[in-house]
Amino acid sequence: MLTKLVLAFFCVFGFSQLTEKSGFLISPHEQNLVEEQQSTLIIPHKRTDSLGMELQAKSAIVIDQRSGRVLLEKNSQENLPMASLTKMMTATVVLESGVNLDEAVLIDEEVANLEGADIDLLSGEEVRVVDLLHGLLIASGNDAALALAKKIGGGSTENFVAMMNHKAQAIGLTNTHFVNPSGLDQTNHYSNVRDLALLASYADRQPLFNKIVQIKEYDFSAVNLEKNHHLVNTNKLLRSNYAHIKGGKTGYTEEAGFCLTTFAANAEQHSIVVVVLGDQLNGEQFQDTKALVEWVFNNYLWL
Repeated sequence: MLTKLVLAFFCVFGFSQLTEKSGFLISPHEQNLVEEQQSTLIIPHKRTDSLGMELQAKSAIVIDQRSGRVLLEKNSQENLPMASLTKMMTATVVLESGVNLDEAVLIDEEVANLEGADIDLLSGEEVRVVDLLHGLLIASGNDAALALAKKIGGGSTENFVAMMNHKAQAIGLTNTHFVNPSGLDQTNHYSNVRDLALLASYADRQPLFNKIVQIKEYDFSAVNLEKNHHLVNTNKLLRSNYAHIKGGKTGYTEEAGFCLTTFAANAEQHSIVVVVLGDQLNGEQFQDTKALVEWVFNNYLWL
């Protein structure tokens, strides 16, 4: 009984510290509800003396998804470009906007001609919002990101980016700033792995987000044309059926390097979020992530 009381106190205290530091904007009533839940929450405790491992990524973090407890970190507060991990926030703003997911979006020339990764959208094509979200999160389409931003921002990408930054502040991302909805390299577009892990956990509460990031392949057709789009997930860990992986979001730009956010769970379904930024060689982001997942599940017990 004493052990349970000690654990309950630790859970409540640990979460209150995390809430204060991360700047979550919640009411006293909500805080009380969260603390009540935390008092019975199973949280991870380290069971070995292992100090960690050598990673190629510039920055990395692993958090317990339910409690937010940091399980391992490397340069976790260093602000870095985040590439297409940006699209987690893009999807969040779209999903919380109240837009009709079956509504068609007219693709214009700006969207069709956008540089970088795309899902081959054509000028004059009409595509449903829900299909653009799949293109955004599965194939990391920059054209899908811009089309959604213009739709939700009332035709203005700037309006949408302002919504992204407002949401970042509201959920406690204190070291994040967005300049575009896709993650293309631009001055003052940055985050760190701590903020991105919080963002990933927040976004994953949306059932559709959670569903999409687990999909390996997806097909959709234009509303007004005989045009089919076949999407293949850019996440090789997901496509290779690696046992622990439950989804994620990839990213790459020249400045950011190779980046990856991953949702993973062990056999007991204890979930973690892993974020790596700044791997220099393609493939290192997946190897670093696998190493982190294995290390955490071998070195922590959920009690």
